[in-house]
Amino acid sequence: MKNLAAEQKVIAAFLSGQLQAISNLTPADFSRQLHQRIFAAIAHQHAQGFKIHCLTVADELRRRGQLELCGGENYLQSLVECEDGYRSLDAALQNVREWARLRRLLDS
Repeated sequence: MKNLAAEQKVIAAFLSGQLQAISNLTPADFSRQLHQRIFAAIAHQHAQGFKIHCLTVADELRRRGQLELCGGENYLQSLVECEDGYRSLDAALQNVREWARLRRLLDS
C-alpha cells in the first residue's frame, strides 16, 4: 500500500526547507525504498545541523553510494518542481503516516 504523491510532497517540502515535521517520521514510513533512502539522508543532514537542499542531499546520497538508486539529482530536483494534488503539507504528512500504519498492520 502506498501513496506516492503524498510521499513526494513530503520529501519535496523537506528539500525546500520545511522541516518542522521531520522528527515525526522514520524512513520506514515511506513505501518506496528510494524515498526511504532520501528521507534517511535528509534526516541525517538535519541531525548534523546542515542546511537541507537538493544539492546537499545529493552529495549525502552520493557519499552513501545511493544517489543513482534514488533517481539521481534530476529526481530530487523534479520533486521540488513537481505540482501535485495536495494543498497542504499537513495533509500529505497525515497520508504518509496513515499508509505507514496500514502497512505495519498488514505486515503483522
